[in-house]
Amino acid sequence: MNDLPKVYQNEINHKINNEQEIFVSSKKEMVNNKNINLKDIDLILNDRNHISKAKVKITLKNGKTISKYLISRDNNNLIFMDNTKLPISDISDIFVE
Repeated sequence: MNDLPKVYQNEINHKINNEQEIFVSSKKEMVNNKNINLKDIDLILNDRNHISKAKVKITLKNGKTISKYLISRDNNNLIFMDNTKLPISDISDIFVE
Protein backbone atom coordinates (compact mmCIF):
# COMPACT_ATOMS: atom_id res chain seq x y z
CA MET A 1 0.00 0.00 0.00
CA ASN A 2 2.93 2.34 0.39
CA ASP A 3 3.42 2.31 -3.38
CA LEU A 4 0.24 4.31 -4.04
CA PRO A 5 0.69 7.92 -5.15
CA LYS A 6 -0.50 10.73 -2.94
CA VAL A 7 -3.75 12.40 -4.02
CA TYR A 8 -4.07 16.15 -3.83
CA GLN A 9 -7.03 17.22 -1.76
CA ASN A 10 -7.98 20.85 -1.71
CA GLU A 11 -8.68 22.19 1.76
CA ILE A 12 -12.28 23.23 2.35
CA ASN A 13 -12.25 26.40 4.41
CA HIS A 14 -15.74 27.71 3.80
CA LYS A 15 -19.29 26.58 4.58
CA ILE A 16 -20.78 24.32 1.92
CA ASN A 17 -24.34 25.15 0.96
CA ASN A 18 -25.45 22.77 -1.77
CA GLU A 19 -29.16 22.82 -1.03
CA GLN A 20 -31.28 23.66 -4.02
CA GLU A 21 -34.63 25.33 -4.16
CA ILE A 22 -37.08 23.33 -6.23
CA PHE A 23 -40.30 24.66 -7.67
CA VAL A 24 -42.84 22.29 -9.19
CA SER A 25 -45.92 23.54 -10.92
CA SER A 26 -48.69 22.02 -12.96
CA LYS A 27 -51.54 23.59 -14.86
CA LYS A 28 -54.88 22.94 -13.22
CA GLU A 29 -58.36 23.96 -14.20
CA MET A 30 -60.81 24.53 -11.36
CA VAL A 31 -64.16 22.98 -12.22
CA ASN A 32 -66.98 22.53 -9.70
CA ASN A 33 -64.47 22.73 -6.81
CA LYS A 34 -62.63 19.76 -8.30
CA ASN A 35 -59.22 19.90 -9.96
CA ILE A 36 -59.02 18.67 -13.53
CA ASN A 37 -55.30 18.26 -13.95
CA LEU A 38 -54.09 18.64 -17.53
CA LYS A 39 -51.27 16.22 -16.72
CA ASP A 40 -53.89 13.53 -16.04
CA ILE A 41 -55.38 14.12 -19.49
CA ASP A 42 -51.89 13.94 -21.00
CA LEU A 43 -51.28 10.64 -19.18
CA ILE A 44 -54.43 9.23 -20.78
CA LEU A 45 -53.32 10.44 -24.21
CA ASN A 46 -49.74 9.17 -23.85
CA ASP A 47 -50.62 5.76 -22.40
CA ARG A 48 -49.06 2.96 -24.46
CA ASN A 49 -52.24 0.89 -24.13
CA HIS A 50 -54.08 3.45 -26.28
CA ILE A 51 -52.00 4.06 -29.39
CA SER A 52 -54.12 6.61 -31.23
CA LYS A 53 -57.26 6.95 -29.14
CA ALA A 54 -58.62 6.23 -25.69
CA LYS A 55 -62.25 5.56 -24.82
CA VAL A 56 -63.04 7.88 -21.93
CA LYS A 57 -66.08 8.52 -19.79
CA ILE A 58 -66.59 12.21 -19.05
CA THR A 59 -68.88 13.75 -16.46
CA LEU A 60 -69.86 17.30 -17.31
CA LYS A 61 -70.66 20.16 -14.92
CA ASN A 62 -74.36 19.77 -15.63
CA GLY A 63 -74.25 16.12 -14.48
CA LYS A 64 -74.48 14.60 -17.96
CA THR A 65 -72.14 11.68 -18.70
CA ILE A 66 -70.72 11.03 -22.16
CA SER A 67 -68.49 8.30 -23.52
CA LYS A 68 -66.24 9.11 -26.50
CA TYR A 69 -62.90 8.27 -28.07
CA LEU A 70 -60.38 10.94 -27.08
CA ILE A 71 -57.62 11.54 -29.62
CA SER A 72 -56.02 14.85 -28.62
CA ARG A 73 -56.28 18.12 -26.74
CA ASP A 74 -55.33 21.72 -27.26
CA ASN A 75 -55.00 24.39 -24.57
CA ASN A 76 -58.73 24.70 -23.89
CA ASN A 77 -60.48 21.75 -25.55
CA LEU A 78 -60.49 17.98 -25.78
CA ILE A 79 -60.68 16.68 -29.35
CA PHE A 80 -62.59 13.46 -30.08
CA MET A 81 -62.62 10.85 -32.84
CA ASP A 82 -65.91 12.17 -34.27
CA ASN A 83 -64.16 15.55 -34.88
CA THR A 84 -65.93 17.33 -32.02
CA LYS A 85 -64.40 19.52 -29.34
CA LEU A 86 -65.34 19.83 -25.68
CA PRO A 87 -64.09 22.70 -23.50
CA ILE A 88 -62.01 21.44 -20.57
CA SER A 89 -63.77 23.97 -18.35
CA ASP A 90 -67.06 22.02 -18.85
CA ILE A 91 -65.59 18.80 -17.39
CA SER A 92 -65.97 17.79 -13.77
CA ASP A 93 -64.44 14.27 -14.07
CA ILE A 94 -62.72 12.11 -16.69
CA PHE A 95 -61.50 8.51 -16.66
CA VAL A 96 -60.61 5.73 -19.08
CA GLU A 97 -63.25 3.07 -19.68
